[in-house]
Amino acid sequence: MSLSLEGDICLSRMLEVANTLRAAIAESDDVELDGTAISGIDFAGIQLLIAARRSSLRSGGDFRVIVPPTGPLREALITYGYADPAQRREAPLPFVDGALQ
Repeated sequence: MSLSLEGDICLSRMLEVANTLRAAIAESDDVELDGTAISGIDFAGIQLLIAARRSSLRSGGDFRVIVPPTGPLREALITYGYADPAQRREAPLPFVDGALQ
């Protein structure tokens, strides 16, 4: 299942985004989130994406986030230590530069 989130993924939208991710994981064993339309994301948003992946894996599924080579999602991953700033290629979370394997 392909999924796209738009706008800011921040603390004020956690419940909405968490419900969207939960529904996608319940509907499909294989979820791919396209991160290109995310216009901003804070640490809570990053943690929510990681939690969604872990939840999916625990239930035998897979959850990937496609991280564009530039933009707010990539910058947040760099800021919070989940991506190497020298690596600007597109990479799926949680394998952004191998940090979350």
